[in-house]
Amino acid sequence: MRLSSLLHLPGFVEEEAKRIFNLGKENGILKGRSLYLCVASSILISCRQYRIPKSLHEISEVSDINRKELMKTVSFLTKRLNITFKNISSIGYIPKICSELKLSAKTESKVIEILNK
Repeated sequence: MRLSSLLHLPGFVEEEAKRIFNLGKENGILKGRSLYLCVASSILISCRQYRIPKSLHEISEVSDINRKELMKTVSFLTKRLNITFKNISSIGYIPKICSELKLSAKTESKVIEILNK
């Protein structure tokens, strides 16, 4: 999947996204929907299942898909396929944000410590 490589996702996340997509295809619930939108939605669901901190905004931006449409499709697929997952806590995004801001490991640790209080 081109999208998963653009997002730098591990292989197991891509495989789970393929499984989700194929499950939707086999159940006939993808009919009438953009395949690329369904692929992006499957990737977001897979990321959330494995607690990989990829935001809706990030996947929407990389895939050039409207965020509302992406969220609607994610919601639709999770309901129809009975997929559940826990939301990623804000702490999961800290390493990514600190890396983007080029903050030190010490600062990152302090932020996590503050959030855990």
